[in-house]
Order: sequence, then structure tokens, then C-alpha cells
Amino acid sequence: MDGCQEAIAGVLGAIAEAPKGLLLFHCTAGKDRTGLIAAFLLAIAGVDEAAIVEDYALTERLSGLLLARLRERALARGTNPRLIDIVLRSEPHNMQKAFDHLREKHGGLSPYLATLGLSQQAREQLATRLKET
Repeated sequence: MDGCQEAIAGVLGAIAEAPKGLLLFHCTAGKDRTGLIAAFLLAIAGVDEAAIVEDYALTERLSGLLLARLRERALARGTNPRLIDIVLRSEPHNMQKAFDHLREKHGGLSPYLATLGLSQQAREQLATRLKET
């Protein structure tokens, strides 16, 4: 999250500015970049951190077929199977570490979003949008 602040700000800003209605955001496996954005959105909407951590862990169980295909492709390229398994996991402690990092390094999500350059208005738009859906 510290090395891709511009991209995170862009995604959150685009979601804040998007017209009302459903919105889709994703990445390759839908667990790391997407998981972080989803976690931020859930936190902005007031969802409890423990629930967000558990929700992240669901990704591994619910994305089994996709993750199996990604594993097959990586194996075909000669990637170390142990590394593949580590990368494709969605363990709750990883999301918990992300929240801990936010608190320790940035003082929490709100200050982090401010350092991204996400205006208070954009943060309020996100909160309103998420509570309306």
C-alpha cells in the first residue's frame, strides 16, 4: 500500500466520482489489490475490522477454480510450487497486518487516505455511496 499510493488514490477517486449504480473493480486473482481496495471501502462504510479480515479470508475458498487455473499456469512456467501456494493464499493474518501497518505507519485509514491526496469530499462521497447500496 505504500508503493502504489497513486494507483490506490486513482481507484478510490474513480469509485467516489462514478455515477450511482453498481460498480465493478478487480485484478487478476481478486485478492490482493482488489482485497485491499475492498477492505478500504468496507472500513470507510463502517464495517468492523474483524469482519473485513474474515471477508478477505473467504476469497481463497470462493475463488478456488480461478486460483487453481492460476496455479496451473504458474507451474507450467516453472514457478516453485511452494511460492505459488504462498502467493495464492488469502490468509486472514495478512489483511490484519495491513490494518496494523495502517495504524502504525499512518495513524489509521483516514490519515492514510489524506496522504494519498483523497479529499475529504471524496471520502465523504465514498461513505455515502457505500451506505446507499
